[in-house]
Amino acid sequence: ITSRGSQVHGELKTKLHPLIEVMFGFHSSQSKSAIKKNRSLAEVLKEGTNFAFKHMAPMEEDRCGFLKVPLIQKIINTMWFANKHDEGTMFPEHFKPFPYPTLALVLTAIECCIDEWVTGKWGDIPFTTQEYHSVYDAYLSVFKISTMLPRMSGYYGLSALGSTRPAGTYHPRVHSVLQH
Repeated sequence: ITSRGSQVHGELKTKLHPLIEVMFGFHSSQSKSAIKKNRSLAEVLKEGTNFAFKHMAPMEEDRCGFLKVPLIQKIINTMWFANKHDEGTMFPEHFKPFPYPTLALVLTAIECCIDEWVTGKWGDIPFTTQEYHSVYDAYLSVFKISTMLPRMSGYYGLSALGSTRPAGTYHPRVHSVLQH
């Protein structure tokens, strides 16, 4: 992943764009009501990183299911485990546990795709290191905060608390870590 930096950024955003539109319910209509709904939706999704929670809420304490939104699992599977030639399948040792930097990249790319709808109309925003480095760093720091670790343990093979799982259960295509 590291050696293919900018290629991964572009590929990730390209694969995410249609998923964001469908899974969050953005509409490409030019009607005033659709534009207003899109703008409002983008604001709600970005507020407190609502988009990363299965159950979004205006108040932080009411949110639950951090990293359990189906979009995250879907893009991880699509990017790194879709076929036998993808990195996750070819180099599973690099994805056990699923790396924090890669998860931070996924969240940053999702935010970039949501940013494209902030005006209410879709507009391409380049997913560049220069523009999104601080966003990426913020997500990465979240994964390092000890108070978040219990909420994240078990998702995407994150073994931050030292828990172990049987071999193979980290592979998203073998065992979805989003299952209840």
